Amino acid sequence: MGRCASCGKNLSPAEMSQPCPDCRSLDREVSGADQFGVIDLAKVTETLARMHYEIEPGLVRIFRLKVGAAGDTGGDACIRLLEVSEDTPESGVMPLHFSPLPASGVPLPSVIIEVSPAEFERIRSNDLKLPDGWTIGEAFARPTSVESL
Repeated sequence: MGRCASCGKNLSPAEMSQPCPDCRSLDREVSGADQFGVIDLAKVTETLARMHYEIEPGLVRIFRLKVGAAGDTGGDACIRLLEVSEDTPESGVMPLHFSPLPASGVPLPSVIIEVSPAEFERIRSNDLKLPDGWTIGEAFARPTSVESL
């Protein structure tokens, strides 16, 4: 299902979330096969972020979460998002795990952390911690088609 991006070693599913046994890198080239071919993780992540903007009017921002020293996706073909929502009560950082939804265009599992705007500021100032090794990646812009909702 994947290989080490640094040395090219093919990795078993169990090895994908661990440092490469040959070079110790966490960088991965991840691909998964579905009925349509190879899964584009970036595109699927963007699709999921867009879907969430469309159904959750309180969302202020959505960020991709990166994992590990190399800042990759964790090597396990999983979507990770940090969602900042005005409708979320302050309850700390609680990763919620979701199964794939291939019929909705999301053929990979996902982990969502939803926080309030105040909690997001606490994460940015390091007063509130993400899971070990997780960092905030790029933001997904709110699609203009949902601006007026």
